[in-house]
Amino acid sequence: MFNCDGCGYCCENLLRNDAMRDMHSGDGVCHFFNKVSRKCNIYESRPLICRVDDYYRLRMVGRMSMTEYYQINIDCCDMLKKTNEER
Repeated sequence: MFNCDGCGYCCENLLRNDAMRDMHSGDGVCHFFNKVSRKCNIYESRPLICRVDDYYRLRMVGRMSMTEYYQINIDCCDMLKKTNEER
């Protein structure tokens, strides 16, 4: 399983991902992200694109290894965390 630390930065930066542009109101923050708790309000029923492991199994198998896919996600996480720290 993908080891997400639940920081929420991916949920606050949807403008960086074309596949998620319809999940925010123009500010880049997901409609379902609770800024106070920093958690997803619909976690158990969140969209496929928000579920790293399920997305890999349903869309990425055969395109790349799970290790490669996880590394891409880790790199994105690290970039978002670094960007947030610089603010």
